[in-house]
Order: sequence, then C-alpha cells, then structure tokens
Amino acid sequence: MTRYFFIYVIIAALLTACESNFSSPPISWKNVNQYNDNEESSSPDSDTGGVGDDNSAEPVDDSEQAENTVDRSLRIDLQFDNNLDNLAEYVYEHYWIGTPSYDGGALDLAGTNSYVLFPHNDDFGGMNSISITVVCRVTGVPEAANLAVLKKYQQYEIRLGEDQVYASIMTDESGNVVVDTYNYSEVNNSDWHTIKADYDGEYFEVFVDDISIGKKQCTGTVLNRTEHDLYIGKDPWGDSFCGQIDSVVLSW
Repeated sequence: MTRYFFIYVIIAALLTACESNFSSPPISWKNVNQYNDNEESSSPDSDTGGVGDDNSAEPVDDSEQAENTVDRSLRIDLQFDNNLDNLAEYVYEHYWIGTPSYDGGALDLAGTNSYVLFPHNDDFGGMNSISITVVCRVTGVPEAANLAVLKKYQQYEIRLGEDQVYASIMTDESGNVVVDTYNYSEVNNSDWHTIKADYDGEYFEVFVDDISIGKKQCTGTVLNRTEHDLYIGKDPWGDSFCGQIDSVVLSW
C-alpha cells in the first residue's frame, strides 16, 4: 500500500510541473504584428532612426525631386519638318501669319516678318506646372535686341538676343517671375541652342543647352489671359524672331 502511495505522489508532481509549463496564454496574431512593428522601427535602415541612422546624408536636389513628381501631358510638339503639324495628341487651332518658310526642316523667320499663331485656348493657362522647350538659333539680330521665340502675353515667354536669354512666367501667387542673363557668350553665335523654361509649382528654372542659367521660387497657378493668343516667332508688339526655330515643345 505504501508503495502505491509513493507512485501516486510522483505522478501528481509530474502533472503539476507539466501544467505550469503550458499555462501561459497562446500568442495572438495581434501580438506577433506588434512585435514585428517594434522590430522594424528599430532597424538601422528605417526612417525613424536607430543604430544605423546617418544624419550626414547628402541633401536631395529639390528641383530634381520636384520634376520627377510632376505629372504632365505633351500638348504641343512642332518639329517644322516642312509643315506645321502638331505631333502631340492634343489638337489646337494654329496657322501661319505671313509667308511660310522652311530651311532644312526648321522654321525660317530671318527677316520675313512671319510667325505662327495659336488663337487663345483655355488649355493654354490655369495649369500648376509647365515645361517649354525650344530649339533655335539667331541668324541676324540688331545689337542688344531681345526677340521673342515664344510668347503668351502675361503668362509665359522665351526670348533670345545676340548674347542674352530671357524667360518669364506669371502666376496668381508669385506674379511675374523672370529668369534672364546678359552678356551670355554661349549664345553669341549662330549655333543651334536648346532653351528650356520649367515651372514645377515650386520653382521656375531656365536651362540653355542643359545648363541652368537661373532658378527662382515660384508658386501658384499660371494666369489664363483669354484676350491674348500664343505666338511663336513673334512679339505681338514687336519684331519677329530673327533666326530659325527647329522645334517647339510644351507640356503641362
């Protein structure tokens, strides 16, 4: 009898030990997720810091970052291959004023007093960003003249002179913002040059042959002057551009 009693005591002790090992509640999926979140936040590569946080990282180029996030559509794409066809998917009324003249696949405006006119369209204003790129060259211009390659009065324009580049944009928040440079020897020749004026909603920046010549803060919506048309190769209150234009591309 005593022997059976001791066996019973030993079995009871074993059962008690097993019960204590399995008495903790099971891990729920919520607990697992919380654990993973905590582990992620302390990772050296996380944005919130940690052991691997490096405060000496190189700054991000604001203009490049803004340009990458701007969503635009190609609106006007004129290549002047002996015609005025707009290669973009959008169709806007436009036509010659004067005598059409082409030279080697470029619009020739050297002293002809001719230009291309786009009658006003509501699409030509009210945008939050715009990119304008023209490829052109000066073939004859009075000294110190600054002639319009493209102009939408009180909205945006690009002008090119013998040794100067001028571009402007007008918004409802920043007013008229101008980027220009004078005595700019890089354009003091008859070579072809690519001029780009870019407004991304934060800055207005101008490039000549992929080199930035100036950048200014600018915010707001581009004005929409319904009474003014879009001119290519002409200032409506001045002379025609004295040179050739190989292409005009606008996106917004």
